[in-house]
Amino acid sequence: MKTKGVLTLLICTCSNRIERVQKMLLPQHEDIRYVISWQNPPDEESERHYREVFSGRDDVLLTTLKYHSGLSANRNNAFQHWHTEFGLICDDDEVFSVVGLLEIVRQFKRHPRHDILCFKAQNMQGKALREYSSKSFEYSKRPRFTYFCSFEIALRRTAALPYFDERFGLQSAHLCCGEEEVFLEKAHQKGLRIRYIPIFICQTADLTTTTSSENAEKILLSKGGVLRLMHGKWNARLRCLKYALTNQPANACKTFKTLNKGIDYIDKTHSIHLTESENTKPFLSIVIPAHNRADLLSRTLASLERMCYRNIDLIFVDDHSTDGTWDLLNEFKQNKQHLFHQVSVIHNPAEHCSAAGSRNAGFETVKIDYVYFFDSDDEISPDFTLDAITIIGHHHPDMLCCGTNMVFENGKVKKRDMPHSLTAVSHILTGALSTQSVIINSEFLRKIGGWNNNLRQWDDWELGVRLLLHARRFLLMPKSHYHRIYQHENGLTGEKISKVFKNFLTVFSTVKEDIEKFTEIHKSLRIKLYSSLAAKIYVFDDNLLKHGNLEKSKELRNFVKDIPVSTRMRWIIKATHWLPSWAKKGMWRIYFLFL
Repeated sequence: MKTKGVLTLLICTCSNRIERVQKMLLPQHEDIRYVISWQNPPDEESERHYREVFSGRDDVLLTTLKYHSGLSANRNNAFQHWHTEFGLICDDDEVFSVVGLLEIVRQFKRHPRHDILCFKAQNMQGKALREYSSKSFEYSKRPRFTYFCSFEIALRRTAALPYFDERFGLQSAHLCCGEEEVFLEKAHQKGLRIRYIPIFICQTADLTTTTSSENAEKILLSKGGVLRLMHGKWNARLRCLKYALTNQPANACKTFKTLNKGIDYIDKTHSIHLTESENTKPFLSIVIPAHNRADLLSRTLASLERMCYRNIDLIFVDDHSTDGTWDLLNEFKQNKQHLFHQVSVIHNPAEHCSAAGSRNAGFETVKIDYVYFFDSDDEISPDFTLDAITIIGHHHPDMLCCGTNMVFENGKVKKRDMPHSLTAVSHILTGALSTQSVIINSEFLRKIGGWNNNLRQWDDWELGVRLLLHARRFLLMPKSHYHRIYQHENGLTGEKISKVFKNFLTVFSTVKEDIEKFTEIHKSLRIKLYSSLAAKIYVFDDNLLKHGNLEKSKELRNFVKDIPVSTRMRWIIKATHWLPSWAKKGMWRIYFLFL
Protein backbone atom coordinates (compact mmCIF):
# COMPACT_ATOMS: atom_id res chain seq x y z
CA MET A 1 0.00 0.00 0.00
CA LYS A 2 1.53 3.31 -1.05
CA THR A 3 2.42 6.01 1.47
CA LYS A 4 4.00 8.76 -0.66
CA GLY A 5 1.58 11.57 -1.44
CA VAL A 6 -0.99 10.10 0.97
CA LEU A 7 -2.64 12.13 3.75
CA THR A 8 -3.70 10.48 7.04
CA LEU A 9 -6.35 12.01 9.26
CA LEU A 10 -5.17 11.55 12.85
CA ILE A 11 -8.57 11.41 14.56
CA CYS A 12 -8.58 11.58 18.37
CA THR A 13 -11.69 10.51 20.27
CA CYS A 14 -12.55 9.17 23.70
CA SER A 15 -15.10 7.00 25.48
CA ASN A 16 -18.51 6.95 23.76
CA ARG A 17 -17.63 9.82 21.42
CA ILE A 18 -16.31 7.24 18.97
CA GLU A 19 -19.86 7.08 17.61
CA ARG A 20 -19.14 10.42 15.92
CA VAL A 21 -16.13 9.10 14.03
CA GLN A 22 -18.18 6.91 11.69
CA LYS A 23 -19.81 10.06 10.28
CA MET A 24 -16.41 11.64 9.57
CA LEU A 25 -15.18 8.93 7.22
CA LEU A 26 -15.33 9.79 3.54
CA PRO A 27 -15.72 7.29 0.67
CA GLN A 28 -12.47 5.42 0.23
CA HIS A 29 -9.79 7.29 -1.72
CA GLU A 30 -6.31 6.05 -2.55
CA ASP A 31 -4.69 9.23 -1.19
CA ILE A 32 -6.58 9.47 2.10
CA ARG A 33 -6.21 7.26 5.21
CA TYR A 34 -7.41 7.35 8.80
CA VAL A 35 -5.80 6.58 12.15
CA ILE A 36 -8.39 6.60 14.95
CA SER A 37 -6.89 6.91 18.43
CA TRP A 38 -9.57 5.88 20.89
CA GLN A 39 -8.86 6.95 24.44
CA ASN A 40 -10.43 5.14 27.39
CA PRO A 41 -12.88 2.75 25.70
CA PRO A 42 -15.80 2.31 28.12
CA ASP A 43 -15.50 -1.49 28.21
CA GLU A 44 -14.04 -4.47 26.36
CA GLU A 45 -17.32 -5.25 24.62
CA SER A 46 -17.45 -1.76 23.06
CA GLU A 47 -13.86 -2.12 21.92
CA ARG A 48 -14.60 -5.43 20.17
CA HIS A 49 -17.71 -3.94 18.54
CA TYR A 50 -15.93 -0.97 16.99
CA ARG A 51 -12.99 -3.05 15.85
CA GLU A 52 -15.50 -5.08 13.86
CA VAL A 53 -17.18 -1.90 12.57
CA PHE A 54 -13.94 -0.49 11.14
CA SER A 55 -12.41 -3.80 10.07
CA GLY A 56 -14.32 -3.63 6.77
CA ARG A 57 -12.18 -0.69 5.59
CA ASP A 58 -8.51 -1.19 4.81
CA ASP A 59 -7.94 2.59 4.92
CA VAL A 60 -8.83 2.78 8.63
CA LEU A 61 -6.61 1.83 11.59
CA LEU A 62 -8.18 1.80 15.06
CA THR A 63 -5.82 1.99 18.03
CA THR A 64 -6.70 2.34 21.72
CA LEU A 65 -5.16 4.24 24.61
CA LYS A 66 -6.46 2.65 27.82
CA TYR A 67 -4.22 3.90 30.61
CA HIS A 68 -3.90 7.61 29.80
CA SER A 69 -6.13 10.65 29.90
CA GLY A 70 -5.48 13.97 28.20
CA LEU A 71 -5.83 15.03 24.60
CA SER A 72 -2.08 15.44 24.07
CA ALA A 73 -1.47 11.82 25.04
CA ASN A 74 -4.16 10.82 22.56
CA ARG A 75 -2.50 12.80 19.76
CA ASN A 76 0.87 11.23 20.54
CA ASN A 77 -0.70 7.79 20.33
CA ALA A 78 -2.06 8.65 16.88
CA PHE A 79 1.44 9.79 15.85
CA GLN A 80 2.84 6.36 16.67
CA HIS A 81 0.52 4.66 14.16
CA TRP A 82 0.85 7.17 11.29
CA HIS A 83 3.06 6.03 8.41
CA THR A 84 2.04 8.04 5.31
CA GLU A 85 3.83 11.11 3.95
CA PHE A 86 1.38 13.68 5.33
CA GLY A 87 -0.91 13.92 8.36
CA LEU A 88 -3.66 16.21 9.63
CA ILE A 89 -4.42 16.44 13.34
CA CYS A 90 -8.15 16.47 14.04
CA ASP A 91 -10.83 15.79 16.63
CA ASP A 92 -14.03 13.75 16.32
CA ASP A 93 -16.40 16.60 15.36
CA GLU A 94 -14.93 18.04 12.14
CA VAL A 95 -16.37 17.76 8.64
CA PHE A 96 -13.94 17.22 5.74
CA SER A 97 -14.22 16.89 1.99
CA VAL A 98 -12.04 14.99 -0.44
CA VAL A 99 -11.31 18.26 -2.26
CA GLY A 100 -10.17 19.99 0.93
CA LEU A 101 -7.91 17.12 2.00
CA LEU A 102 -6.30 16.78 -1.40
CA GLU A 103 -5.64 20.54 -1.33
CA ILE A 104 -3.47 19.95 1.72
CA VAL A 105 -1.38 17.45 -0.25
CA ARG A 106 -1.14 19.91 -3.15
CA GLN A 107 0.08 22.69 -0.84
CA PHE A 108 2.80 20.48 0.60
CA LYS A 109 3.99 19.75 -2.93
CA ARG A 110 4.00 23.50 -3.63
CA HIS A 111 6.08 24.07 -0.46
CA PRO A 112 8.58 21.17 -0.49
CA ARG A 113 10.87 22.84 2.09
CA HIS A 114 8.16 23.26 4.70
CA ASP A 115 7.52 20.70 7.44
CA ILE A 116 4.25 22.06 8.88
CA LEU A 117 1.45 23.94 7.14
CA CYS A 118 -1.36 25.73 8.99
CA PHE A 119 -4.74 26.46 7.40
CA LYS A 120 -8.16 28.00 8.11
CA ALA A 121 -11.42 26.44 9.30
CA GLN A 122 -15.09 27.35 9.04
CA ASN A 123 -17.97 26.85 11.44
CA MET A 124 -20.96 24.74 10.49
CA GLN A 125 -22.66 27.79 8.95
CA GLY A 126 -19.79 28.29 6.51
CA LYS A 127 -18.31 31.35 8.23
CA ALA A 128 -14.68 31.72 9.24
CA LEU A 129 -14.10 30.24 12.70
CA ARG A 130 -12.29 33.43 13.78
CA GLU A 131 -10.34 36.28 12.20
CA TYR A 132 -7.56 34.96 9.97
CA SER A 133 -4.87 36.80 8.08
CA SER A 134 -5.61 37.06 4.37
CA LYS A 135 -1.89 36.74 3.57
CA SER A 136 0.42 33.77 3.92
CA PHE A 137 3.31 34.10 6.39
CA GLU A 138 6.14 32.18 8.02
CA TYR A 139 5.64 31.15 11.65
CA SER A 140 8.75 33.11 12.66
CA LYS A 141 7.08 36.29 11.35
CA ARG A 142 3.55 35.59 12.53
CA PRO A 143 1.36 38.53 13.65
CA ARG A 144 0.80 39.02 17.38
CA PHE A 145 -1.94 36.93 19.04
CA THR A 146 -1.83 34.37 16.23
CA TYR A 147 -2.67 30.82 17.23
CA PHE A 148 -3.83 27.64 15.47
CA CYS A 149 -6.19 24.86 16.48
CA SER A 150 -5.23 21.23 16.05
CA PHE A 151 -7.48 20.63 13.02
CA GLU A 152 -5.72 23.49 11.19
CA ILE A 153 -2.25 21.92 11.52
CA ALA A 154 -0.95 19.55 8.81
CA LEU A 155 2.38 17.74 9.12
CA ARG A 156 5.07 16.17 6.95
CA ARG A 157 5.96 12.74 8.34
CA THR A 158 9.64 12.88 7.37
CA ALA A 159 10.22 15.99 9.52
CA ALA A 160 11.75 15.64 12.99
CA LEU A 161 8.43 16.45 14.61
CA PRO A 162 8.18 16.95 18.37
CA TYR A 163 5.61 15.09 20.43
CA PHE A 164 2.79 16.92 22.12
CA ASP A 165 3.69 17.86 25.70
CA GLU A 166 1.28 15.77 27.78
CA ARG A 167 1.24 18.31 30.59
CA PHE A 168 -1.03 20.41 28.34
CA GLY A 169 -4.40 19.75 26.76
CA LEU A 170 -8.03 18.96 27.53
CA GLN A 171 -8.40 16.48 30.43
CA SER A 172 -4.73 16.82 31.33
CA ALA A 173 -3.90 16.95 35.01
CA HIS A 174 -3.12 20.66 35.38
CA LEU A 175 -2.96 22.58 32.10
CA CYS A 176 -6.19 22.19 30.14
CA CYS A 177 -5.20 23.98 26.91
CA GLY A 178 -2.28 25.47 24.99
CA GLU A 179 -0.95 22.17 23.62
CA GLU A 180 -0.97 23.37 19.98
CA GLU A 181 0.98 26.55 20.83
CA VAL A 182 3.57 24.52 22.71
CA PHE A 183 3.79 21.96 19.89
CA LEU A 184 4.38 24.61 17.20
CA GLU A 185 6.86 26.50 19.38
CA LYS A 186 8.86 23.31 20.02
CA ALA A 187 8.83 22.54 16.29
CA HIS A 188 10.04 26.06 15.55
CA GLN A 189 12.83 25.77 18.16
CA LYS A 190 13.93 22.52 16.51
CA GLY A 191 14.38 24.40 13.24
CA LEU A 192 11.31 23.09 11.42
CA ARG A 193 9.81 25.37 8.78
CA ILE A 194 6.19 26.31 9.45
CA ARG A 195 3.95 28.33 7.13
CA TYR A 196 0.37 29.58 7.24
CA ILE A 197 -1.71 29.15 4.07
CA PRO A 198 -5.01 31.15 3.96
CA ILE A 199 -7.15 28.27 2.64
CA PHE A 200 -10.20 26.70 4.29
CA ILE A 201 -9.81 22.94 4.78
CA CYS A 202 -12.65 21.87 7.11
CA GLN A 203 -15.75 22.79 9.08
CA THR A 204 -16.11 22.43 12.83
CA ALA A 205 -18.28 23.55 15.72
CA ASP A 206 -17.82 27.10 17.01
CA LEU A 207 -15.05 27.51 19.54
CA THR A 208 -16.37 27.53 23.09
CA THR A 209 -14.81 28.56 26.37
CA THR A 210 -15.85 26.72 29.51
CA THR A 211 -16.90 29.02 32.32
CA SER A 212 -16.55 26.78 35.39
CA SER A 213 -14.27 28.20 38.08
CA GLU A 214 -12.07 25.10 37.94
CA ASN A 215 -11.43 25.38 34.21
CA ALA A 216 -11.02 29.16 34.42
CA GLU A 217 -8.15 28.56 36.82
CA LYS A 218 -6.68 25.80 34.63
CA ILE A 219 -6.81 28.12 31.60
CA LEU A 220 -4.74 30.70 33.51
CA LEU A 221 -2.32 27.99 34.65
CA SER A 222 -2.00 26.90 31.02
CA LYS A 223 -1.35 30.45 29.84
CA GLY A 224 1.42 30.83 32.42
CA GLY A 225 2.94 27.51 31.32
CA VAL A 226 2.80 28.42 27.61
CA LEU A 227 4.42 31.83 28.24
CA ARG A 228 7.19 30.16 30.26
CA LEU A 229 8.06 27.78 27.43
CA MET A 230 7.87 30.46 24.74
CA HIS A 231 9.57 33.41 26.45
CA GLY A 232 11.66 32.16 29.37
CA LYS A 233 10.99 32.45 33.09
CA TRP A 234 11.38 36.16 33.85
CA ASN A 235 10.03 37.42 30.55
CA ALA A 236 7.00 35.20 31.15
CA ARG A 237 6.48 36.71 34.62
CA LEU A 238 6.48 40.22 33.16
CA ARG A 239 3.98 39.19 30.49
CA CYS A 240 1.78 37.57 33.15
CA LEU A 241 1.86 40.75 35.22
CA LYS A 242 0.90 42.84 32.19
CA TYR A 243 -1.92 40.44 31.35
CA ALA A 244 -3.28 40.49 34.90
CA LEU A 245 -3.23 44.29 35.14
CA THR A 246 -4.67 44.81 31.66
CA ASN A 247 -7.32 42.11 31.36
CA GLN A 248 -8.43 41.49 34.94
CA PRO A 249 -7.56 44.61 36.98
CA ALA A 250 -10.18 43.85 39.65
CA ASN A 251 -8.53 40.47 40.41
CA ALA A 252 -5.05 41.29 39.19
CA CYS A 253 -3.26 39.85 42.24
CA LYS A 254 -5.13 36.54 42.19
CA THR A 255 -4.79 36.26 38.41
CA PHE A 256 -1.06 36.91 38.52
CA LYS A 257 -0.58 34.30 41.28
CA THR A 258 -2.43 31.69 39.23
CA LEU A 259 -0.45 32.51 36.09
CA ASN A 260 2.71 32.31 38.15
CA LYS A 261 1.73 28.83 39.42
CA GLY A 262 1.66 27.71 35.79
CA ILE A 263 5.22 29.01 35.35
CA ASP A 264 6.37 27.26 38.53
CA TYR A 265 4.72 24.00 37.48
CA ILE A 266 6.70 24.00 34.23
CA ASP A 267 9.92 24.68 36.14
CA LYS A 268 9.29 21.79 38.56
CA THR A 269 8.30 19.19 35.97
CA HIS A 270 9.60 17.73 32.72
CA SER A 271 7.94 17.51 29.34
CA ILE A 272 5.78 14.39 29.47
CA HIS A 273 5.51 11.76 26.75
CA LEU A 274 4.17 8.53 28.20
CA THR A 275 2.19 6.87 25.41
CA GLU A 276 5.09 4.57 24.56
CA SER A 277 4.74 3.08 28.06
CA GLU A 278 1.20 1.90 27.28
CA ASN A 279 2.42 -1.64 26.61
CA THR A 280 5.41 -1.63 28.96
CA LYS A 281 5.82 -2.72 32.56
CA PRO A 282 4.01 -0.34 34.93
CA PHE A 283 6.10 1.74 37.32
CA LEU A 284 3.85 1.67 40.37
CA SER A 285 1.73 -0.64 42.51
CA ILE A 286 -0.92 0.88 44.75
CA VAL A 287 -1.83 -1.22 47.81
CA ILE A 288 -5.20 -0.46 49.41
CA PRO A 289 -6.26 -2.38 52.54
CA ALA A 290 -9.96 -2.39 53.43
CA HIS A 291 -11.87 -3.52 56.50
CA ASN A 292 -15.67 -3.15 56.50
CA ARG A 293 -15.62 -0.18 54.11
CA ALA A 294 -18.62 -1.09 51.96
CA ASP A 295 -20.28 2.26 52.73
CA LEU A 296 -17.20 4.36 51.86
CA LEU A 297 -15.40 2.38 49.16
CA SER A 298 -17.30 3.94 46.27
CA ARG A 299 -15.59 7.33 46.50
CA THR A 300 -12.13 5.75 46.63
CA LEU A 301 -12.85 3.48 43.65
CA ALA A 302 -14.33 6.37 41.64
CA SER A 303 -11.21 8.46 42.27
CA LEU A 304 -9.00 5.61 41.00
CA GLU A 305 -10.96 5.61 37.72
CA ARG A 306 -10.39 9.37 37.33
CA MET A 307 -6.60 9.14 37.45
CA CYS A 308 -4.93 10.62 34.38
CA TYR A 309 -2.33 7.83 34.23
CA ARG A 310 -3.46 4.29 35.02
CA ASN A 311 -0.70 1.98 33.77
CA ILE A 312 -0.39 0.71 37.34
CA ASP A 313 -1.14 -2.38 39.42
CA LEU A 314 -3.94 -2.08 41.97
CA ILE A 315 -3.76 -4.47 44.91
CA PHE A 316 -6.75 -4.54 47.27
CA VAL A 317 -6.34 -6.38 50.58
CA ASP A 318 -9.53 -7.34 52.38
CA ASP A 319 -8.83 -7.43 56.12
CA HIS A 320 -11.50 -9.93 57.22
CA SER A 321 -14.49 -7.74 56.32
CA THR A 322 -18.03 -8.89 57.14
CA ASP A 323 -20.09 -6.21 55.35
CA GLY A 324 -19.71 -7.05 51.66
CA THR A 325 -16.40 -5.24 51.09
CA TRP A 326 -14.91 -8.36 49.48
CA ASP A 327 -17.76 -8.55 46.96
CA LEU A 328 -17.51 -4.84 46.09
CA LEU A 329 -13.78 -5.12 45.44
CA ASN A 330 -14.22 -8.14 43.19
CA GLU A 331 -17.04 -6.40 41.32
CA PHE A 332 -14.70 -3.46 40.69
CA LYS A 333 -12.02 -5.85 39.46
CA GLN A 334 -14.42 -7.55 37.07
CA ASN A 335 -15.85 -4.32 35.60
CA LYS A 336 -12.81 -2.02 35.64
CA GLN A 337 -9.86 -4.34 35.03
CA HIS A 338 -9.47 -2.99 31.49
CA LEU A 339 -8.71 0.52 32.82
CA PHE A 340 -5.56 -0.61 34.67
CA HIS A 341 -2.56 -2.81 33.99
CA GLN A 342 -3.75 -5.26 36.64
CA VAL A 343 -6.25 -5.40 39.50
CA SER A 344 -5.84 -7.94 42.31
CA VAL A 345 -8.02 -8.67 45.35
CA ILE A 346 -6.48 -10.76 48.12
CA HIS A 347 -7.24 -11.75 51.73
CA ASN A 348 -5.08 -10.66 54.64
CA PRO A 349 -3.84 -13.76 56.53
CA ALA A 350 -5.48 -14.23 59.92
CA GLU A 351 -2.15 -13.98 61.77
CA HIS A 352 -1.64 -10.42 60.45
CA CYS A 353 -5.04 -8.92 61.25
CA SER A 354 -4.11 -5.21 61.31
CA ALA A 355 -3.61 -2.24 59.00
CA ALA A 356 0.16 -2.80 58.93
CA GLY A 357 -0.35 -6.52 58.38
CA SER A 358 -2.72 -5.84 55.47
CA ARG A 359 -0.22 -3.49 53.86
CA ASN A 360 2.55 -6.05 54.22
CA ALA A 361 0.29 -8.75 52.75
CA GLY A 362 -0.30 -6.55 49.72
CA PHE A 363 3.37 -5.59 49.52
CA GLU A 364 4.40 -9.26 49.36
CA THR A 365 2.64 -9.51 45.98
CA VAL A 366 4.29 -6.37 44.55
CA LYS A 367 6.52 -7.04 41.53
CA ILE A 368 6.86 -3.36 40.48
CA ASP A 369 9.73 -0.92 41.15
CA TYR A 370 7.69 1.48 43.30
CA VAL A 371 4.85 1.00 45.76
CA TYR A 372 2.29 3.38 47.23
CA PHE A 373 -0.12 2.72 50.09
CA PHE A 374 -3.54 4.34 50.11
CA ASP A 375 -6.60 4.04 52.34
CA SER A 376 -10.00 2.73 51.33
CA ASP A 377 -12.04 5.76 52.42
CA ASP A 378 -10.06 8.60 50.80
CA GLU A 379 -9.86 10.12 47.30
CA ILE A 380 -6.68 10.01 45.26
CA SER A 381 -5.87 13.04 43.09
CA PRO A 382 -6.29 12.52 39.33
CA ASP A 383 -2.86 14.03 38.62
CA PHE A 384 -0.92 12.11 41.28
CA THR A 385 0.38 9.12 39.30
CA LEU A 386 1.06 11.30 36.25
CA ASP A 387 3.19 13.73 38.25
CA ALA A 388 4.91 10.86 40.04
CA ILE A 389 6.04 8.97 36.95
CA THR A 390 7.64 12.04 35.41
CA ILE A 391 9.83 12.54 38.50
CA ILE A 392 10.60 8.86 39.05
CA GLY A 393 11.48 8.40 35.38
CA HIS A 394 14.11 11.14 35.57
CA HIS A 395 15.47 10.79 39.12
CA HIS A 396 14.73 7.26 40.51
CA PRO A 397 14.58 8.33 44.20
CA ASP A 398 14.26 6.06 47.23
CA MET A 399 11.14 8.03 48.18
CA LEU A 400 8.84 10.59 46.61
CA CYS A 401 6.92 12.71 49.12
CA CYS A 402 3.93 15.04 48.96
CA GLY A 403 1.60 17.11 51.12
CA THR A 404 -2.06 16.14 51.47
CA ASN A 405 -5.44 17.76 52.06
CA MET A 406 -7.23 16.68 55.25
CA VAL A 407 -11.03 16.86 55.09
CA PHE A 408 -12.88 17.03 58.41
CA GLU A 409 -16.43 15.94 59.18
CA ASN A 410 -17.66 19.55 59.17
CA GLY A 411 -16.37 19.94 55.60
CA LYS A 412 -13.35 22.04 56.52
CA VAL A 413 -10.20 21.31 54.51
CA LYS A 414 -6.76 21.71 56.06
CA LYS A 415 -3.54 21.40 54.09
CA ARG A 416 -0.96 19.08 55.58
CA ASP A 417 2.42 20.42 54.48
CA MET A 418 5.79 18.82 54.05
CA PRO A 419 8.44 20.59 56.20
CA HIS A 420 10.93 22.62 54.18
CA SER A 421 13.64 20.47 55.74
CA LEU A 422 12.23 16.94 55.83
CA THR A 423 14.45 14.78 58.05
CA ALA A 424 13.98 11.98 60.53
CA VAL A 425 14.39 14.58 63.29
CA SER A 426 11.57 16.79 61.98
CA HIS A 427 9.34 13.83 61.16
CA ILE A 428 9.56 12.31 64.65
CA LEU A 429 8.10 15.47 66.17
CA THR A 430 5.75 16.60 63.39
CA GLY A 431 4.64 13.27 61.87
CA ALA A 432 5.13 14.73 58.39
CA LEU A 433 5.13 11.38 56.56
CA SER A 434 1.73 9.72 56.68
CA THR A 435 0.56 6.64 54.79
CA GLN A 436 -0.64 8.61 51.76
CA SER A 437 2.26 11.07 51.58
CA VAL A 438 5.07 8.87 50.24
CA ILE A 439 5.80 6.63 47.24
CA ILE A 440 8.58 4.19 48.10
CA ASN A 441 11.09 2.22 46.03
CA SER A 442 10.02 -1.39 46.56
CA GLU A 443 13.53 -2.79 46.99
CA PHE A 444 14.37 -0.03 49.46
CA LEU A 445 11.24 -0.81 51.50
CA ARG A 446 12.13 -4.52 51.57
CA LYS A 447 15.63 -3.65 52.72
CA ILE A 448 14.39 -1.73 55.78
CA GLY A 449 11.84 -4.41 56.68
CA GLY A 450 8.48 -3.14 55.40
CA TRP A 451 5.70 -2.27 57.82
CA ASN A 452 5.92 -3.36 61.45
CA ASN A 453 3.15 -5.94 62.01
CA ASN A 454 3.41 -5.55 65.79
CA LEU A 455 2.16 -1.96 65.83
CA ARG A 456 -1.51 -1.08 66.26
CA GLN A 457 -1.13 2.74 66.44
CA TRP A 458 0.99 5.16 64.45
CA ASP A 459 2.49 2.45 62.28
CA ASP A 460 3.03 4.95 59.45
CA TRP A 461 4.83 7.30 61.84
CA GLU A 462 7.27 4.56 62.82
CA LEU A 463 7.80 3.55 59.19
CA GLY A 464 8.50 7.18 58.31
CA VAL A 465 11.31 7.26 60.88
CA ARG A 466 13.01 4.22 59.32
CA LEU A 467 12.49 5.55 55.79
CA LEU A 468 14.13 8.88 56.58
CA LEU A 469 16.95 7.30 58.58
CA HIS A 470 17.96 5.04 55.68
CA ALA A 471 16.97 7.00 52.53
CA ARG A 472 19.83 8.38 50.48
CA ARG A 473 17.70 10.20 47.92
CA PHE A 474 14.16 11.52 48.34
CA LEU A 475 12.27 14.22 46.50
CA LEU A 476 9.08 16.27 46.82
CA MET A 477 6.20 16.22 44.33
CA PRO A 478 5.71 19.32 42.10
CA LYS A 479 2.30 20.27 43.49
CA SER A 480 2.04 21.24 47.16
CA HIS A 481 -0.91 19.05 48.12
CA TYR A 482 -2.67 15.97 46.76
CA HIS A 483 -5.70 13.85 47.63
CA ARG A 484 -8.64 14.29 49.96
CA ILE A 485 -7.86 12.45 53.20
CA TYR A 486 -11.02 12.15 55.29
CA GLN A 487 -10.57 12.59 59.02
CA HIS A 488 -12.98 10.61 61.20
CA GLU A 489 -13.84 11.30 64.82
CA ASN A 490 -10.89 9.74 66.60
CA GLY A 491 -10.19 11.97 69.58
CA LEU A 492 -8.06 10.57 72.39
CA THR A 493 -10.71 10.58 75.12
CA GLY A 494 -9.79 9.48 78.62
CA GLU A 495 -11.48 6.10 78.17
CA LYS A 496 -9.97 5.42 74.77
CA ILE A 497 -6.47 6.50 75.69
CA SER A 498 -6.50 4.02 78.57
CA LYS A 499 -7.45 1.20 76.22
CA VAL A 500 -4.78 1.91 73.62
CA PHE A 501 -2.02 3.31 75.87
CA LYS A 502 0.08 0.14 75.60
CA ASN A 503 -0.04 0.48 71.79
CA PHE A 504 1.46 3.95 72.01
CA LEU A 505 4.08 2.84 74.49
CA THR A 506 5.01 0.06 72.08
CA VAL A 507 5.42 2.43 69.14
CA PHE A 508 7.52 4.87 71.21
CA SER A 509 9.73 1.98 72.33
CA THR A 510 10.01 0.74 68.73
CA VAL A 511 11.17 4.14 67.45
CA LYS A 512 13.71 4.33 70.28
CA GLU A 513 15.06 0.95 69.11
CA ASP A 514 15.09 2.18 65.48
CA ILE A 515 17.38 5.03 66.54
CA GLU A 516 19.61 2.73 68.62
CA LYS A 517 20.01 0.27 65.73
CA PHE A 518 20.96 2.96 63.23
CA THR A 519 24.72 3.22 63.74
CA GLU A 520 25.68 5.20 60.63
CA ILE A 521 25.20 8.64 62.20
CA HIS A 522 27.21 11.11 64.26
CA LYS A 523 26.60 11.28 68.00
CA SER A 524 25.22 14.83 67.77
CA LEU A 525 22.56 13.73 65.24
CA ARG A 526 21.62 10.77 67.43
CA ILE A 527 21.05 13.15 70.35
CA LYS A 528 18.80 15.28 68.09
CA LEU A 529 16.78 12.21 67.17
CA TYR A 530 16.37 11.24 70.83
CA SER A 531 15.48 14.82 71.74
CA SER A 532 12.79 14.91 69.06
CA LEU A 533 11.37 11.61 70.33
CA ALA A 534 11.31 12.88 73.91
CA ALA A 535 9.52 16.06 72.78
CA LYS A 536 6.96 13.96 70.88
CA ILE A 537 6.33 11.86 73.98
CA TYR A 538 5.82 14.94 76.14
CA VAL A 539 3.34 16.33 73.62
CA PHE A 540 1.47 13.03 73.90
CA ASP A 541 1.77 13.18 77.69
CA ASP A 542 -0.10 16.49 77.67
CA ASN A 543 -3.07 14.54 76.25
CA LEU A 544 -2.84 12.08 79.13
CA LEU A 545 -2.84 14.84 81.72
CA LYS A 546 -5.63 16.68 79.93
CA HIS A 547 -7.88 13.63 80.35
CA GLY A 548 -6.77 12.89 83.92
CA ASN A 549 -4.70 9.78 83.16
CA LEU A 550 -2.14 10.47 85.91
CA GLU A 551 -1.08 6.82 86.27
CA LYS A 552 -0.43 6.44 82.53
CA SER A 553 1.42 9.76 82.51
CA LYS A 554 3.71 8.58 85.29
CA GLU A 555 4.48 5.36 83.37
CA LEU A 556 5.28 7.34 80.24
CA ARG A 557 7.56 9.75 82.11
CA ASN A 558 9.47 6.83 83.61
CA PHE A 559 9.97 5.52 80.07
CA VAL A 560 11.26 8.84 78.73
CA LYS A 561 13.82 9.16 81.54
CA ASP A 562 15.98 6.58 79.77
CA ILE A 563 16.10 8.63 76.56
CA PRO A 564 19.24 10.79 76.30
CA VAL A 565 18.26 14.29 75.21
CA SER A 566 20.14 17.51 74.64
CA THR A 567 20.60 19.93 77.54
CA ARG A 568 18.49 22.66 75.94
CA MET A 569 15.64 20.27 75.16
CA ARG A 570 15.69 18.97 78.75
CA TRP A 571 15.59 22.59 79.93
CA ILE A 572 12.62 23.64 77.75
CA ILE A 573 10.68 20.50 78.71
CA LYS A 574 11.17 21.26 82.42
CA ALA A 575 10.37 24.94 81.89
CA THR A 576 7.05 24.19 80.20
CA HIS A 577 6.00 21.20 82.29
CA TRP A 578 3.90 23.21 84.76
CA LEU A 579 2.06 25.28 82.20
CA PRO A 580 -1.73 24.81 82.17
CA SER A 581 -3.23 22.68 79.37
CA TRP A 582 -4.63 25.67 77.47
CA ALA A 583 -1.14 27.20 77.29
CA LYS A 584 0.38 24.03 75.85
CA LYS A 585 -1.62 24.04 72.64
CA GLY A 586 0.85 23.88 69.76
CA MET A 587 3.75 23.27 72.16
CA TRP A 588 5.43 21.06 69.54
CA ARG A 589 6.31 24.26 67.65
CA ILE A 590 8.28 25.50 70.64
CA TYR A 591 10.02 22.15 71.03
CA PHE A 592 10.84 22.20 67.31
CA LEU A 593 12.79 25.46 67.74
CA PHE A 594 15.03 23.80 70.34
CA LEU A 595 15.96 20.71 68.33
